[in-house]
Amino acid sequence: SLKATGIILGVLAVLMSVLLVVSLYATVNRYNAMHDAMHNYIDWKDDAMTVQLASDALTEEIHSYVATQDVKHLDGYFEEIASNRRQNALEDIEKRLAESDVLTRLENAVNSSVLLENEEYAAMHAIYDADPSQATTDDYWEIIINFDMNKSVYLPTYLQEECGGAHYASLTNDQKLDLASALVFGPYYEQQQESISTDVVQS
Repeated sequence: SLKATGIILGVLAVLMSVLLVVSLYATVNRYNAMHDAMHNYIDWKDDAMTVQLASDALTEEIHSYVATQDVKHLDGYFEEIASNRRQNALEDIEKRLAESDVLTRLENAVNSSVLLENEEYAAMHAIYDADPSQATTDDYWEIIINFDMNKSVYLPTYLQEECGGAHYASLTNDQKLDLASALVFGPYYEQQQESISTDVVQS
């Protein structure tokens, strides 16, 4: 009958409406998920780049200081340290991608960059020992002056011998300047920098 047909058509219309709503809801959820994933991807790539840029900035400043002994590069170096860009980027990644390969890679990169600080401080200390007159009233000089050269035990044997104990004390001022160059321009330092870059790229 017409009444039964009307009821059937009405039910079908309701079902079609429900299906349409469900389909739209699923589409919106998929879009939101893709949108969030894209934003997470962009954000973690930004954080990875921040780690690389911060590490590169420290390298550029220590290279410039060792090459020129211009203390303005120490200002730049310790300003970068104080900014905590590497650690902040790592914490940001940890909030988004805890227990992930991305986080592990960036942790490795930051840890390697922090380890290089000992090598960089050793170079600064050697230059200070060669020319104490360049020290200023800036707080970071206390770190440089009091740096223990024996902390460089993680270095290759040939650099450990140069930095540690009686041998270091016997170096002339020119030899201490040469040591500073060897610490931050040598193959070991470059290998660590390459390792940092590799971890960032593969994150």
